[in-house]
Amino acid sequence: MKQVNLINQIIDSHFFNDYIDQEILKHNFKTLTEIELCDILATISIYKQSELIELNIRKESSFEAIDKKYMLKSIRKTKLNLKVKLLHDYNNKFILCEKLKKLSKLHYGCGNFIKDGFLNIDIHHKADILLDARKVSNIKSNSITYIYSEHFLEHLEHDEIIQHLKENYRILEDGGTLRICLPNFEKNFLNYAYDDNTILENQRNSMAASLNLPELYISKIDRINRSIFEWDHMTLMDFEKMKNLLIFVGFKSQNILQSEFNSEIDSKNRINYSIYIQALK
Repeated sequence: MKQVNLINQIIDSHFFNDYIDQEILKHNFKTLTEIELCDILATISIYKQSELIELNIRKESSFEAIDKKYMLKSIRKTKLNLKVKLLHDYNNKFILCEKLKKLSKLHYGCGNFIKDGFLNIDIHHKADILLDARKVSNIKSNSITYIYSEHFLEHLEHDEIIQHLKENYRILEDGGTLRICLPNFEKNFLNYAYDDNTILENQRNSMAASLNLPELYISKIDRINRSIFEWDHMTLMDFEKMKNLLIFVGFKSQNILQSEFNSEIDSKNRINYSIYIQALK
């Protein structure tokens, strides 16, 4: 009886309404323990409280603009983490295995870039399945033929990258391919060191808008700041670093190569500031 009551409370919260059919939700939640259901309900409650806090911050007129900006940024991050936890836990447990019956290629951190023939994984609403790509674990060993990610790994902490690569190695079948596209941080630093302002000039307008400055006052160091900080990058990497980590998790050195742009899979709009690494298991 208590289990039914908990499930009904979760349904009545309407949290999952936009993502999962209610009847399917009820059916799957019946397989969970009361402790698991209580955890879901508690997380939803915190999420709802965060929504109220965000609303109150927006209404409050006494805050300085800069303070309000950072408070809202913090509460949005909290909400996102709670939302990701709830959707990830559900999809990882109930949906992922079913999806993988039809596909053996993964695209981690897909964002808007949906690839045909791949299971596109992200917290972005356009993904095939809403999952925290850092924590996907419910995949059989040696069952995936191809893994792709593009401008994703640099958003992870160093230990998260290692865990992610270990998981990639585990789930790839023998002969399977791991292809990674990363920002070309080395190119940015060389451009700065040798006064090559090509990229800076191409992005001067958008950098001025993001920094609230006239274009005249944009400097070449702003390009470095943008490449490192503006998109929530956590870890800088180059080919040497990536190769070392791939070897550490199990890939053989001779099977790791710096690759060229591949128009069949890589995004054209990132060709001028990316590096491509491919490893065979």
